[in-house]
Amino acid sequence: MPAPLTPSEIDHWQRVLAAASKLQDAVPGAFLVGGSAVGIYTPYRTSRDADHLVPDLHTNWEEVLDGLKALAGWSTEVVRERHTIMGRLDGIETTLMNDDRVSQGDTLDIQTYSLQGLTLRLPTMAEMLRIKSYLLIFRNMARDYADCNILASRMRDPYLFQTLVPLEHRYRLRPHAAWSHDGTRTPLSFLHEMGLRLSHPAPRDLKKALNQWEQRLRLRRPDDLPSWEALATHCRTLGQRVLEVHRVWTDPGAEPELSTRYRVPN
Repeated sequence: MPAPLTPSEIDHWQRVLAAASKLQDAVPGAFLVGGSAVGIYTPYRTSRDADHLVPDLHTNWEEVLDGLKALAGWSTEVVRERHTIMGRLDGIETTLMNDDRVSQGDTLDIQTYSLQGLTLRLPTMAEMLRIKSYLLIFRNMARDYADCNILASRMRDPYLFQTLVPLEHRYRLRPHAAWSHDGTRTPLSFLHEMGLRLSHPAPRDLKKALNQWEQRLRLRRPDDLPSWEALATHCRTLGQRVLEVHRVWTDPGAEPELSTRYRVPN
């Protein structure tokens, strides 16, 4: 069982949140993503850095960079023109990235969240699950399974359906994808592939994750996250729910009981 956070780690987590709030005050439109955003919604997750998306960074990156340079406590480390700015704010690793979805005509559901006297912009919990679902497919790391599981576990079936179905329109899978869940099947759709992957959890960093489970997923309480074996069992259950969502979305009339449970009109 992973150990709980030490007092110094709790202090660092508070500094991450404070730095994120400070940056968002200085960069209009920036919002938090990644592990730090998941940590706001879930009791187990924390992060040692803060990643932000900026919808229009590709058009005004010079203005954003100049504003950061004038921000007390900021130091620039890496700049990838019109795409990424990396640095430190009050000692916290901080990254700003362009939100490519805007150029694709898609936007994320963002909300303002008040936490411990701080104001933060971040995706809604439903949007965080959609983001993590994308990472589950295209990155396939142990933390993606953990994050998808904990976020989805807080959603009743109808809300899970409403949350996941937009992924079918947002992300189109190539007909011959080498990264299908077991490398042998052609993905039929995003939700079908997601359900299969969760039903057969095999993150590409599993060996490393098992060796560093405590360090990679730091907890605020020792019982917030199970062992990998228990987590894999939860993921298989979630995988079946996702496959059910896919089936009732594809053909609402085929399984009336499922359609009723997910509140899908026939």
